[in-house]
Amino acid sequence: MRKLFYACIMTALAVGCAGPRKDKNTTFEEAESLIDAQLSEVMNNPSLTAEEIKAKSYSVWFNAYQEHMDDSIGYEAFLNMLILSDNPDEMIDMYDESSDLIHGSQVIQTKVDALYNLQTTQAGSQFVEIDGEDALTGETLSLSSLITEDKATLVDFWASWCGPCRREIKDHLLALAETGKVNIVSVAVWEESVDNTRKAMEDLGITWPVIFTGGRENSPTIKYGIVGIPTLVLIGTDGTIMARGHSVEDFADLIDHRNDGTHP
Repeated sequence: MRKLFYACIMTALAVGCAGPRKDKNTTFEEAESLIDAQLSEVMNNPSLTAEEIKAKSYSVWFNAYQEHMDDSIGYEAFLNMLILSDNPDEMIDMYDESSDLIHGSQVIQTKVDALYNLQTTQAGSQFVEIDGEDALTGETLSLSSLITEDKATLVDFWASWCGPCRREIKDHLLALAETGKVNIVSVAVWEESVDNTRKAMEDLGITWPVIFTGGRENSPTIKYGIVGIPTLVLIGTDGTIMARGHSVEDFADLIDHRNDGTHP
């Protein structure tokens, strides 16, 4: 688990480095060298938990942002803060007060839009429709058509290439499907080809409906404020979101004690 978290953080940092940059000078080189050293110290500290690594990495980028709000280091810092933050409200407020460089970034705008949508798809909110195609038949398929009145629906956002997604299916979703306690619907996201989804379904033994939604452009992950997968959303029989999480284990009590799928 710890190695997986390291990989996720390093992926986040690599994404951040893809932003626009000004011509370097000595000050920029020194600042970037300091950031790299601080992040390396965090990543290589064996005494830190995954959550502590995440929090300390965020602090490094936050401090960098405070000193470089109007330049490309500030851009990279803000992008990584968006990925690491656990406080959407704070990030939205910071975005509203950020520089033209940050406001002009489509990459950052998309992630900020996701934060707004995250706020509106929390527990207690009505589910947001997802339209795509049945991964097996190619016919049009919508989430609303799969929500029933007899039991809750667990929606799994995943991708065929995502290792943690495949493990979640093998370790938890397959067993849950056998119990019949909830409806399960998988939403294939960030995929280049439906063939990849179909092969993964066969390899993993998925028997429940899979909605294929294609690549990242106009992905339903934006509607639900999802920046990482797997993400699971439990929806009650009345269409109300009951809970969000990253594993079936996050919903154990709700699934065991509210088999009727109604919202409290």
